Amino acid sequence: MHSSCSGGYWLFSLFIVFFLTCAMSAGQFVRSMVVNNIDAAMVKSMHEIGHTLGIKAVAEYVEDADIISKLRDIEVDYAQGYQIGQPVPIDDISIDDIFKFLLAG
Repeated sequence: MHSSCSGGYWLFSLFIVFFLTCAMSAGQFVRSMVVNNIDAAMVKSMHEIGHTLGIKAVAEYVEDADIISKLRDIEVDYAQGYQIGQPVPIDDISIDDIFKFLLAG
């Protein structure tokens, strides 16, 4: 049996695991956030919780300009997806590209 204090930490650690899992699969919410208010609320909530924890928000599956507009409205930090750029074969990425990416961040 946990004391209330240790139980709180246990619950918080479960929340962190849940949050990280959701953040990694947030694309399912981002993809339909323009037409589904619940998904839009999920994206906004994950973004706000991340910022409270000092985590930058990254939206996956950004596939059109309407999604980018909604993400800008809620001030998401980063976006990735087909609207931003198509996937590139790993062999087509040079060391120079990697350094440019690292220096830009």
